[in-house]
Amino acid sequence: MARAAFEPVFPFLHPWAFNTTFCLFALFCAVRRKAVLPALGYVLSPFLLGCLFLIIVQGFFAPHSPSLGMPPLPSFKLGFVTGYDTMDLIASLFFSAGIWSMVSDRYQGHPRNIFRATLTGGMVGMILLAVIYLGLAFVASKYANELQAVPHERIMSRLALLTLGPSWGLVASLAVVLACLTTVISLMMTISTTIKGPSYVLLNVAIAAITLAMLGLGFDTIMHLIHTMVSFCYPIIILLVIVNLARKKILLAN
Repeated sequence: MARAAFEPVFPFLHPWAFNTTFCLFALFCAVRRKAVLPALGYVLSPFLLGCLFLIIVQGFFAPHSPSLGMPPLPSFKLGFVTGYDTMDLIASLFFSAGIWSMVSDRYQGHPRNIFRATLTGGMVGMILLAVIYLGLAFVASKYANELQAVPHERIMSRLALLTLGPSWGLVASLAVVLACLTTVISLMMTISTTIKGPSYVLLNVAIAAITLAMLGLGFDTIMHLIHTMVSFCYPIIILLVIVNLARKKILLAN
């Protein structure tokens, strides 16, 4: 997806050159996390959110596309199951462990402040994620005919060009690249911090190498593998999350 979004800017760039540069830059940022974390939180994330909201607001006023004839229930089911492929829940499990550790270090000896900070951050993140997904789904439905034949990895960059035009669309496409980059960096840092054993740098090198190897398979092959795994794992993970929350509530009540 990142390469597809970057392609309009540098169409001559070879896929392997982009993939290698992307992974090396992500590795560098993950290793230099103390310098990168402030940029992720205060610069890149707000810029990304701004671009996404710009796409949603601009697309909101676009004329509605004619219906493609798909009934509501199958459409909802397809969207629900395809949503597994975003793997947001799996990523949030890793992110939450790292965030909890950082918040705990900041508010040592103040469990109430730890709970309040994590609950507030979680609620804000949940609301923003819901608004963005619902907004993008609504805007994409307005451009359904234009997006119907577009490959999956190019839908986001194509939607940016349709809603914002060539100039701002390229800016939004770069924001998509940054979104992929920040997600990879954050996951590398979180996984390397969570897993105990190998050194932090060595673990990040291994993750970058595996990522680069997987990128060679192509987007469709990767998504097919992911969908097969998450279709089996996701219901189990959702159930485990619900059971764990219920268990915590029962323990607190007693």
